Amino acid sequence: MKKIILLAIMLFISSFSVLALEYNVQVTSPSKVNTYEGDYTGNVFSATITNNAGICDITCDWTTDLGNTHGEGLKVPHDGGTKSFNFNVLAQGNNGMASYSLTVTCKRITGFDCWTEGTESNPNGPFSFSYLHAGDGLCTTERERCDNYLSYKRDSACSCSSDKECKPNSNRGADDNGCATFCGNDKVEKQYETCSSCPDDVGKCDGLSCVFTNECEGNYCVHNICSHLSYIKGDNYCDSNEGESCKNSASDCACGANKRCSSIGICETYCGNGVCEASEQGVCKADCDWCGDGTCQSSESCSSCSVDCGECKKATKQEEMQRNTDTKTNPPKQTSTKKSQDTINIFGQEFLKKPTLIISRAVIIVILILVVWLLNKKFKFIKVESSKEKAHKKESKSNRCSKCKKKLDGESKFCPHCGNKNK
Repeated sequence: MKKIILLAIMLFISSFSVLALEYNVQVTSPSKVNTYEGDYTGNVFSATITNNAGICDITCDWTTDLGNTHGEGLKVPHDGGTKSFNFNVLAQGNNGMASYSLTVTCKRITGFDCWTEGTESNPNGPFSFSYLHAGDGLCTTERERCDNYLSYKRDSACSCSSDKECKPNSNRGADDNGCATFCGNDKVEKQYETCSSCPDDVGKCDGLSCVFTNECEGNYCVHNICSHLSYIKGDNYCDSNEGESCKNSASDCACGANKRCSSIGICETYCGNGVCEASEQGVCKADCDWCGDGTCQSSESCSSCSVDCGECKKATKQEEMQRNTDTKTNPPKQTSTKKSQDTINIFGQEFLKKPTLIISRAVIIVILILVVWLLNKKFKFIKVESSKEKAHKKESKSNRCSKCKKKLDGESKFCPHCGNKNK
């Protein structure tokens, strides 16, 4: 009887446990994700399992139909117990829209009170969401460019501004949209452009022809030549109104004769240039002569410049009378400036040049020989007289005592007057 009662109780409990597998699934699914087409959503979706059974604990598995993601072994306790989990799906569909379903399958955990397993599946969905894709009006720079490039897709939302061109592989370094600057965009980019490689942006180099200043890199168009200065050295123009001078551009602004360049770049006359300027009169003795400069010049006299040449002396009455007498007695000779071309003067006598030329030369030679002979004879006479005089002096010196200077007789060794021994 006891066995029958025990069996009846077990059957009752068993039938109760079968009915106790009750749970529900709550899915959190956003309608829009920041995931690009072809990528997984990154666990932005989640679900919560609630065990509504009052007796048995359950264990659950889940799976999605988009991307074949799944999970298993989620244990949910009985009597209102919950279990939450995140799941991933693939951003894949049509025109940026995806749809998926989540299926949760649970079973009882067997035990003394839950000895039957019982399995139940709970499908959820379908759910839809939008994702990023080419043509969605957004430039997703991580995956998109202004044009197809490597793994990037082209999207019109990544178009370039007017000062750039679509060139993702530019050696200038494109931006995130794949746009790069270029020569001709009216922007000066010294790291990429020079006056020789891109004159349209930078401007023309110095020395090139021009018409307007904005054509040149240096912002100066001097006599139709580009320059960094308002003037060009060596162009044969002295642009003094632009700051060019003899100091900073000697070849173009060379000073004229009798002038030199000052320290401030002005050509000026100076004392010592050999020209007497009006401003130098009475100041510059090196260039100008004037009465009072301390020098009696050839053009000055005691009557015209007594300061330099001294006062003129007045002649006495005797000097005036003597000068008048000399003038009357010896009137000034009048010499003819014209000499005869056919005569020659020898010792005051005029002779014809041609017949007497040889005779005049012979006479001159004879006179020269006579003069030489007389001088030679006179020199010999002077020499003989000099020798006699020297001998006489020597003789007189040797015949006198060296002490008392009295005359000695013969060859006496001792002076008979003073007794001095003679040499």
